Amino acid sequence: MSQGQVSTRAFATLSDPGYFPGLWALLNSIYAYHGDELRVFVFSYGLTNAQCARLGLHPLTIEVISCDALPFHPKGAWEAKQQIMGQLIPKARCVYLLDCDLVLTSRVDDVFAAAESGKIVSSTDGAGIDFGNSYRPHYTFEGFHRNARQ
Repeated sequence: MSQGQVSTRAFATLSDPGYFPGLWALLNSIYAYHGDELRVFVFSYGLTNAQCARLGLHPLTIEVISCDALPFHPKGAWEAKQQIMGQLIPKARCVYLLDCDLVLTSRVDDVFAAAESGKIVSSTDGAGIDFGNSYRPHYTFEGFHRNARQ
């Protein structure tokens, strides 16, 4: 698919120079499960020229977009990530935004389908989640492990 066309589905991620090995692993996993059928956008938060050149050698067609091109200058990668979806509106209808230190372990057509049906598909990003005591394991005096839901 040419860079000027609007895709139905696409992957996007953001990386700085320190996360490049993770980025490469993510790209390899996208290629392993989806081949080159979907567009891939990498937002560069200071990737080196050598790293950007290496992205051009990957079997995926990767569009690198500098975070300097974002409308609000980000103070960090997290702030830059908040602007990615807005930047991709003219380029893709459904975008799977992944942290660059993740890898796919299967195809993710179900995630795209849920989003395309109008569902908001998201996880948290930041400090994590506390589900409360009902999700913590409890031990009896005998050492038996069970999940208590109180």
